[in-house]
Amino acid sequence: MYDAINRAWSRSQGQILSWLNSDEQYLPGTLARVQEFFESHPAVDVLFADYLVVDEQGHAVALRREIPLRRFYVANSFLNAQSCTMFFRRRLWDSGALRLDTRYRYAADKELLLRLLAQSVEVRHLPELLSIFGIDGCNMSTHAGMEREAEEIRLAYGGFRVRAMRSLPLLCRRVERLLRGAYVAKPLSYRFAIDEAPRYAEFQAVGLGGRYTLARPRGRVEKTRFLDPS
Repeated sequence: MYDAINRAWSRSQGQILSWLNSDEQYLPGTLARVQEFFESHPAVDVLFADYLVVDEQGHAVALRREIPLRRFYVANSFLNAQSCTMFFRRRLWDSGALRLDTRYRYAADKELLLRLLAQSVEVRHLPELLSIFGIDGCNMSTHAGMEREAEEIRLAYGGFRVRAMRSLPLLCRRVERLLRGAYVAKPLSYRFAIDEAPRYAEFQAVGLGGRYTLARPRGRVEKTRFLDPS
């Protein structure tokens, strides 16, 4: 997958690069919002945002409101920037900094972001909901190889070798999320594309938390109607 992304980027001509996995989608208006942000923030090279986690039918199971990327956190836990919310300036590719490491099958995005942070690339979090990540139990992120690769990357970028010590950055991250209001449940409405036309189903969700399982939503979700693009 990462080799395919590299080759696609090499053939692209746009000034903003991204990739979207088969279990993800952008919410309506996302690309226009991303363009607006980059035009207003010329020093920023990488943007990521918040995202919604849904099941196969589009029912929300969690709302992930994130915080700015901190190398200390990412190197000792997980990457709190979902690929479907990440956008990069082309100048990173032209300089050679953006290549995904094809030695990895599952966690090259984690290695890429840690490498960019180590190079002091300007990475900015946009506290807005831009994308949807779908879960069906078969996502690559749930594969056993993901944790093996993630651990290799953590150690390569200065993560604590004693796992018990990683509780400190995890605690710091949770406190920062708490102070930034990331745990406050809020009602929201969203559109889920049900085909490639696209036709949308409109949902409303109440009481969503940040954690989720495959079994059931954390809040209450109601589908209101179908929206035909024509």
